[in-house]
Amino acid sequence: MKIQNADWDKLKTFYHVVMAGGITAASVKIHISQPAISRQIALLEHQLKEKLFDRTGAKGLQLTPCGKILFRYVNKMNMCLEQTISCLLYTSDAADD
Repeated sequence: MKIQNADWDKLKTFYHVVMAGGITAASVKIHISQPAISRQIALLEHQLKEKLFDRTGAKGLQLTPCGKILFRYVNKMNMCLEQTISCLLYTSDAADD
């Protein structure tokens, strides 16, 4: 599978939708309109050629098996990014002393 343009913005939006439990809640949290979030998720699904959410059922959005795999790795990427930023900030603060 060749992935093109699955950029961090789309992956980050996917992460926030999963963490918030839906598009509406993610929209409020990250201050992006619901249509923009839906568009980013649709583009990501198109690029990956996989559905990431099961949109049927009373429970709202549920991750598909591919969505679960993607979320596991995007979550790791997000944690790594946060750790990197913390490390850089710590290093910068230590250098100022």
